Amino acid sequence: ILGVGRDITKRKEAEKKLRESEEKFIHLAEDVPAFISSFLPDGTLTYVNKALCELTGYKKEELLGRVFFELLEESEALEIKERLQRLTPSNPVETHEQTLIKDGKKFYQQWQNRAFFDKDGKVTHYLATGIDITERKESEQKIKALLKEKELIMKEAHHRIKNNMMSIYSLLSMEA
Repeated sequence: ILGVGRDITKRKEAEKKLRESEEKFIHLAEDVPAFISSFLPDGTLTYVNKALCELTGYKKEELLGRVFFELLEESEALEIKERLQRLTPSNPVETHEQTLIKDGKKFYQQWQNRAFFDKDGKVTHYLATGIDITERKESEQKIKALLKEKELIMKEAHHRIKNNMMSIYSLLSMEA
């Protein structure tokens, strides 16, 4: 009988610290008001937080394992795929805005995707974080509409002033 023994105390301590770190991350990610997800290169969701579930209206179980590109309009999905393919180990982050239509209302989000690479430079997974910018976008649209209205009023005022000046000029010409 031959036996071999090894001290695995350090490995067990490292595993315990890793579990604790993962738990802290999950608690942090669940409580933060931003949208957080992790997905594979093909778009399969491996993690979603509570805020993202509330945004989409899906339960966590319904989203995990699902390809998130299916949740987007086709044009946006293609654009995001192209953006993700351009990420490299030297440039692993991209930021974009996208829309989500839920119950007939349009919601805007700003997303930041980070790619993680293996030692060969191949993407292993992505981590995406997003924030709701609907209020900002709606304010921008209101400001643009008001600006357009003010430009129209200015054109109308300019036109009326021009007409009045022509009337005065005509009256002065007749007087002369």
